[in-house]
Amino acid sequence: MHEAGTASWRFADDIPTVPHALLYLREALRLEELTSFEVPRLIGEVPDRRPLLTASERSDAAGAWPGWWTRAVEAEVEEDLVRDPTDPSWRAQMAERRRQLTDPPVWASLGAHPGLQHAAQLLYGEASRWASDARRPYLPPARRHLFEWPLIRDAAEATAARYEVSPGTINGAALILLVQGDWWQQLPSGAALCSVGAATDPATSAAILRQVFAFSVA
Repeated sequence: MHEAGTASWRFADDIPTVPHALLYLREALRLEELTSFEVPRLIGEVPDRRPLLTASERSDAAGAWPGWWTRAVEAEVEEDLVRDPTDPSWRAQMAERRRQLTDPPVWASLGAHPGLQHAAQLLYGEASRWASDARRPYLPPARRHLFEWPLIRDAAEATAARYEVSPGTINGAALILLVQGDWWQQLPSGAALCSVGAATDPATSAAILRQVFAFSVA
């Protein structure tokens, strides 16, 4: 996770592993054929792993995957938005929440959905390795922040001035996904999900920052 800010305002962006592993599972099992998801397809090739599951298991996995995805994204956002990550009670809470989301090798957390549980047992290791490799070119020291510092600073300062609030109330976060296109969406928490294309396009990234910061003070 990268953080930028002054002693007052704060912005965090991240290219998280777990959501990318979940997207890999979605695409490897071609779950989008069975239901609709709002997130675009990953950048790069994902092998066809449909034969690993029965038709019934794939149907169960497709129905349960969106809830798993939502929980994973919420956990990432909560971690990025927290102002004091050193608080011991918060760290313990987040560790337990992550354990409930990703608990290999049995994946008891997915026991209510046998198809998705079997998919995780078979493919999560492969998915996690793919995610780690795909993220590497976008992480320091190989690459600087995707959101440009001047845009972050200007958006934070402009938001504080527009709403006539202390800069200390400005707190935003974005999860960057290695998905196709110039795409983004704002989550109920106010944080953003966005593609690399959206984060690196000046006009789009500025719009994302304005929306994220405005939510934190509205």
